[in-house]
Amino acid sequence: MKTSKNFITGKFLYCDVKNANGRIYTKECALGILQHAHKDILDGNLLGELGYPDRPETSLANVSHRIVDMWMNPNDNSVEGTIEILATPSGNRVMNMI
Repeated sequence: MKTSKNFITGKFLYCDVKNANGRIYTKECALGILQHAHKDILDGNLLGELGYPDRPETSLANVSHRIVDMWMNPNDNSVEGTIEILATPSGNRVMNMI
């Protein structure tokens, strides 16, 4: 993971491996997510929050970051990306953890 000002670049998920919340994303699923998210990323509208929410939508009250780039790493079947930490209560918690 690399950090620069309020940007962090690193692994988002590994395909075909159970993650911390018990989900397994196939490579095909991850590629679909990347394709679906592309326009929102370009428009600056793909926001995220801390942790693993139980719901599919992002809660604006909990937003901590904006995804500015996301791609598939074919070397290890991972999705990588860059996020910008936002000046929100949750974003400030992230900056304090860093």
